[in-house]
Amino acid sequence: MKRLSVIALLMSTLPGWAADYTIMAPASPGGGWDQTARTMQAVMQKEGISGNVQVVNVPGAGGTIGLAQFVNQAKGSAEDLLVGGYVMVGAILNNQSAVDLSMVTPIARLTGEQEVVVVPASSDI
Repeated sequence: MKRLSVIALLMSTLPGWAADYTIMAPASPGGGWDQTARTMQAVMQKEGISGNVQVVNVPGAGGTIGLAQFVNQAKGSAEDLLVGGYVMVGAILNNQSAVDLSMVTPIARLTGEQEVVVVPASSDI
């Protein structure tokens, strides 16, 4: 909860901090990105950053459908947030997405992910 209080503090410094917020979880309800978005929602409301924080789920293609929607609809908005992670990085490459993470601005890291790459013993890697 301490990390989420830090995000609440960071959020309060954004322009329009008293505004209504929308947090996009580019996945179905119940998954990790959704849970992160809903925890952010609860903390933002509890800390008085905003009385109205909506979570919007946009599932599909490893988050790239939500990413494209976010880039096209929320450009320049300080009241729209997107939750993402390493899965999205791979999905951008695999789906040859027209949008990528260079089109958004990271503001905080709330979670971390460990990744392991496995190759045959005969591999040059």
